[in-house]
Amino acid sequence: EKTIIKEVHVPSVKKIEAGAFKGATSLMKVELGAEIPDVADDAFAGTSDAKDLIVPEGAREQYKEFAAKHGFNTINGKEAYPIPEGVQIEGTELKGLTYMFAGNKLELPPRITKIRSRALFGKSLKSVTGLGIVEIEGSALRNSKELIEVNFPKLKKIAANAFENCPNLKTVHAPLVEEIGVGGFKDCKSLVEVNFPHLKTIPQGVFNARNGNLEKVVLSGVASIDDQAFANQLNIKSIEFGSALPKLTPQAFDDGLKSRGVTLFVPADAVSAYTNSGEKWFSAFKIKAKQ
Repeated sequence: EKTIIKEVHVPSVKKIEAGAFKGATSLMKVELGAEIPDVADDAFAGTSDAKDLIVPEGAREQYKEFAAKHGFNTINGKEAYPIPEGVQIEGTELKGLTYMFAGNKLELPPRITKIRSRALFGKSLKSVTGLGIVEIEGSALRNSKELIEVNFPKLKKIAANAFENCPNLKTVHAPLVEEIGVGGFKDCKSLVEVNFPHLKTIPQGVFNARNGNLEKVVLSGVASIDDQAFANQLNIKSIEFGSALPKLTPQAFDDGLKSRGVTLFVPADAVSAYTNSGEKWFSAFKIKAKQ
């Protein structure tokens, strides 16, 4: 006889194994403790997206990403990611903000997958989080001069000039990005690290920033870098490429970088290929095996 589970109360649990509640379509309430347990990715697969997560109220904030990941619509009976007043949503897309929006931090519900062109153009935001965002259209956050950090864990496509002229943008968490358009991060001079392991092509002017502060570049899957991609970035200390040697145009990096002693980290079995390639940029870098 099949057991129907409607509620689970385990405030002391530390770990929930793979498939523990998989397919429990009647499950509508789960109670956990103040400390987030270690939960397998598919532990709640196939359960209702309308289920409620019950946790100590003081732990509500830290459980928000957990709720989104495991399909909990509400926390303690309230929507996990309520849409703030002034946020214009059409279907699964962010259309823009009205004058009714207050504050400088925007958290989008995980069901929102796209930020439309110019949706946040010139807005006074310091932080934007979109756990479900997959695409950001052209100039979407352009001229957002107060923007400091963005968090888009599922983001794959960034269109042209999407973040252009965000001079205070320092932290970009978007590990799955596969495409960035021309000038995507142009004049984002506060960026210290670029880490896009799935990015294949770096178009023209993507990270061109006058007085740029970029220090670390991780592009382990890159195949080509176009002119001016890293123009005016003279503070780069380390770069990481993959086993396949990318094609670099003559002006991919700023010429002033040649005398800066930049270290290029590559897989150990590719060191020889990089060293003997004859490519002027590889000759300008100190090539070392990635640890």
